[in-house]
Amino acid sequence: MAVKNNCDNMHAKMSYYYGYINGRSNMVLSKINFVPPNRFDFVYSNLWKVEVPNKVKAFGWRCFKNKIPTRDSLLKKGILLASLNLMCVFCDEVSESPSRSFMMCRHSGKVWKDMAEWIGMDYCNPMDFKESFWVWSSFCHQKKVKKGKEGVVWLAILWSLWLSRNEIIFNSSPCNAHDLIWSCKVLVWRWSGIEKITHPNCNFYELSKNPLFYLS
Repeated sequence: MAVKNNCDNMHAKMSYYYGYINGRSNMVLSKINFVPPNRFDFVYSNLWKVEVPNKVKAFGWRCFKNKIPTRDSLLKKGILLASLNLMCVFCDEVSESPSRSFMMCRHSGKVWKDMAEWIGMDYCNPMDFKESFWVWSSFCHQKKVKKGKEGVVWLAILWSLWLSRNEIIFNSSPCNAHDLIWSCKVLVWRWSGIEKITHPNCNFYELSKNPLFYLS
């Protein structure tokens, strides 16, 4: 899918803040510019404010740091041998690494795309975990999602992918994107707390039809 306008606008804003504007009257923004590598470091504090289990927030933090034990990192530490299978467990097309396997591979990309459509967001390929979290939580904030809930959908996707990855490796479970997407939605419902707080009569079926309404 082509990158949508809202994603272009977000990147343009970041180019504005961290790039330069030329002297002409039309003030054309540079698309490349000299963007500092720590431009999204502010999302660390936002991550810890999301109302999900602490172990999930800790996992998100490790993803920001690229410190999760994927096959490429285990190879670098000498835990896995180069002669073993180092391919992504989802698509078996690229070597497994945090960003490639959990955001960019064909299988995980479908999960992100379908979940984006579920909340009415135009999907775009992220550059890294921190940028992805910023894009998703900013969209939810714009849609008036309650404070503490803006990052729930993003973390539900990431955590579901991690659990699915481990099930495939350790229990030889099949890789099923459709089931994984529903697992993401169930986690959003469980973590939202809406059945006790805002909409006491809401059930999972109602949430699945209009998620942002019940998160707002």
